[in-house]
Amino acid sequence: MRGFFVHLIFGLILGCCSMSGTAQSLSTSGVNVSTPIKSAQIKIFPNPATDRFKITVPEGQVKYITINNIIGKRVKKVMATSDNAYDVDDLSRGVYIIRIFDKKDELIKALRLSKT
Repeated sequence: MRGFFVHLIFGLILGCCSMSGTAQSLSTSGVNVSTPIKSAQIKIFPNPATDRFKITVPEGQVKYITINNIIGKRVKKVMATSDNAYDVDDLSRGVYIIRIFDKKDELIKALRLSKT
């Protein structure tokens, strides 16, 4: 009976590894079904920012962004702007996580922003 469980667990491990290998090959093939933008295209500047920052992303792709402090608490939610520029003059100095969401409310990318 013990041998049966050993073979079952070993089979599950091999199955998981082969499935993750498939997922890796799909993700490295350059095809991203859920997000039309490649996250590598998205940049934030200037960084560090003093009063505002911009995100380089094709217009119309972003629905909103959230700004979270370093411990993860949301301090601001802003709807997308036509020029992808956002004010941060009301925030204190520190490090923030900018989370960018698409029209389906799916996270596109999270970026770190330093505010001076």
